[in-house]
Amino acid sequence: MSTIFHYTKGYNLFDILMSQEIKTEAVTGVRLHPSVTNFAWFTAEVRFPRTALPHVPKMPETNLQLHLGTEKPHVDMLKLAGYVGGIWRFKFNRSEFKSIKTWIGSYHRQKLLKSPIGKINEIVAKKAGDKQELWFISSKAVSIAGMTLQQLTPQGWVDRADFKNQGGIVVVADAGKADISKIMTDSYLQRIKMGMPVLEFPIAA
Repeated sequence: MSTIFHYTKGYNLFDILMSQEIKTEAVTGVRLHPSVTNFAWFTAEVRFPRTALPHVPKMPETNLQLHLGTEKPHVDMLKLAGYVGGIWRFKFNRSEFKSIKTWIGSYHRQKLLKSPIGKINEIVAKKAGDKQELWFISSKAVSIAGMTLQQLTPQGWVDRADFKNQGGIVVVADAGKADISKIMTDSYLQRIKMGMPVLEFPIAA
């Protein structure tokens, strides 16, 4: 199992592409359990994790609570993409990223399981159908150099950009696949549309 992914929503792409890294929870402001977790999360699953679904009021099926029963609602991911600026993932070979470790068997998971909320999180993930044995974590931010950005489309997952390290700078390896500037602008505008905080967008002179 060498190929793993970081799934995200379109409104998060601006920050990831600006910083050129996938950040940990403490930086993004979304933390599983503040006292013991501060990771960047990844999975080998080929579908968007149900525990990471954004709750869209106009799509009640995105409510995580509805996925904890025996019968789970179908979520039209392409429909969801229209509300969140697209469904995206960063694809890469885990062996090339030494800071990324398996979640199962980790010291961090064992520590989390000692807390009541940790046990609840474990149960919720299992009931939702997410496979924790396929989860991976990094306790520090992970550079996107060496990753491929993919977008979910009606034709399936499509490569949009490859990133590589060039003299310590992350650059787009194949600029012909997509317009990164447009992807970033769309993400920025999506955040504004959703009333989310935005960083200053640099404007070329």
